[in-house]
Amino acid sequence: MARWFRVIQDIGVREGLDGFDARRVRLLNSLCVLGVSASMVSLPWIFVQENLQGLWGNLLSQLGLLGVLALQHKGWYRTAAMAITLTGLLGVCLQVLIFPDTWGIHFWLLPLSLLPQVLFFRDEARLPGILSGLMFIAFCACVLHTGGRDGHEAPVMAAQILSSLTLVLIGGAVRQASTEAEREALAQSERADAILHMSLPPAAVARLKSGRQPPFEVSNDECTILMADIVGFTKLASSVPPRELIVMLDRIFARYDACAEAHGLEKLKTIGDAYMIAAGAPEPLENHPDVVASLALDLVHATRELAVELDIPLEVRIGIHTGVAWGGVIGQTRIAFDRWGDTVNVASRMERHGVPGRIQLTDDTARLLDPRFVLEERGVIAVKNRGKVLTHFLEGVRESVPAP
Repeated sequence: MARWFRVIQDIGVREGLDGFDARRVRLLNSLCVLGVSASMVSLPWIFVQENLQGLWGNLLSQLGLLGVLALQHKGWYRTAAMAITLTGLLGVCLQVLIFPDTWGIHFWLLPLSLLPQVLFFRDEARLPGILSGLMFIAFCACVLHTGGRDGHEAPVMAAQILSSLTLVLIGGAVRQASTEAEREALAQSERADAILHMSLPPAAVARLKSGRQPPFEVSNDECTILMADIVGFTKLASSVPPRELIVMLDRIFARYDACAEAHGLEKLKTIGDAYMIAAGAPEPLENHPDVVASLALDLVHATRELAVELDIPLEVRIGIHTGVAWGGVIGQTRIAFDRWGDTVNVASRMERHGVPGRIQLTDDTARLLDPRFVLEERGVIAVKNRGKVLTHFLEGVRESVPAP
């Protein structure tokens, strides 16, 4: 039974709803379940009392509540909230008129006046207040109608009306305070998400937000790794004040980030004055060798521009390799995403054994590049743990590719 209740509670809860709005959807579903249950429980009493006049109202209320669940299922949340609110309002008023001898029916309008304040999403600014106001007006009319008929004294009716007004005002104040608290909580959540996305790829962020705890693997696919090192920066660090050096390094990496973003890439990490990019995993990229090659050329050009702007001797040394590398999230106190494997090591060796101002790549990457890229074969070099590796320099891009 509990499992079925949870299934009904989740009717209409879709991806994209934040936690607060999802709770409102579940609350309305729960109210529908309680309403249908109460109506079904009262059916035997209706037959025992032979009150067949109340049977139609009971059945109509059940159909109405089932209709609200159908609206929720379609994602028509605003319509569903209006339907249950107006159904309660009209239902109570009609029963007061049709069954005048039943005392106290109109007091159901008191809890019903709070429904609009808790069911409507926070982007509804005026509608909840308008519906609560209609509930108050209807309650006042019912009090005057039944009180005048039953001979109630004016102070008694005034007390009932004042109680209703107080309840409506309290509901409005609670809604305003909770809405402001929700907006602040969502703003903080968005800031936290932004920080996560600055340090982790989207696939890793999604797993963390789903409740997955590190360590876990994110991808194990073919990708192209770019390693870049700013030549001369270590020597520069000994002659420049620390604050100035940090500002300078931030400016360099900001330019690199802009280049990467222009190619639809994000940096994986920085290690001192080294810069690392991985393309093709965890987000698939069909032509990742070509994209990384284009980025590498842009990084060389950007570094030369920065050298002129900052009036310092700067060069960048870049190494590229394509192969399978696996990436994952590690850390219990400080979470980090990284890539490991032979592909990363070879790309690092390409950078270390490279030439300042030039882009060195392995033959594995060179064979995957589009013919428009201009390559110069460097020859075979010795790479630790890999032995002899054929390498190339990436020189630029042809304006046109000659026909075969």
